[in-house]
Amino acid sequence: MELNPWLLERGIKFQRLLSGTLLLIGFIFHFIYLTALVAAILLISAIKPEFSPFLRLFRVLFNPGLTKEIYPGETGDSSENGINIVGKGEGTEDFIQTKERICQDKYCESGMVCFTCTLGAVLLSASLLLFALGYQSICWGLVLVVAILSIFGGVTDFCLGTLVYLWIKNLKMVKS
Repeated sequence: MELNPWLLERGIKFQRLLSGTLLLIGFIFHFIYLTALVAAILLISAIKPEFSPFLRLFRVLFNPGLTKEIYPGETGDSSENGINIVGKGEGTEDFIQTKERICQDKYCESGMVCFTCTLGAVLLSASLLLFALGYQSICWGLVLVVAILSIFGGVTDFCLGTLVYLWIKNLKMVKS
């Protein structure tokens, strides 16, 4: 069962910003357990994106009326031009999406989401290993890089992990 594209698109931005902020706080206060927590959450998100704690938190905080069971085209008002209204409550105009946009949405590809979360989890796990081996400065440098790239990705919608995924996919190393 696929996630709602609206939830996934904005939820991924929220996930990037929140994970980057948590990593930045962990970097500033040298709190390694926060790094481990973010790595674990990213690993959960990589294994099963719909179980991502960040996406669930996003849904609860910002749009409790939008549930996983509501999908464009399945519920809501349909018209001849293919516009569907998804969700309830104030701000419903934000949920108006065309069928064409949903089909061409760059976030619909769940492999990309899983890959970028896996990449983040691997980099953070490597930093945890470096910390355990006594290389704290390299560990915190890696955490800072991941935090900055995550926040940058959330703000600008440019994700280095997505770029790597697309590059590997163009090399035909990843199945579509």
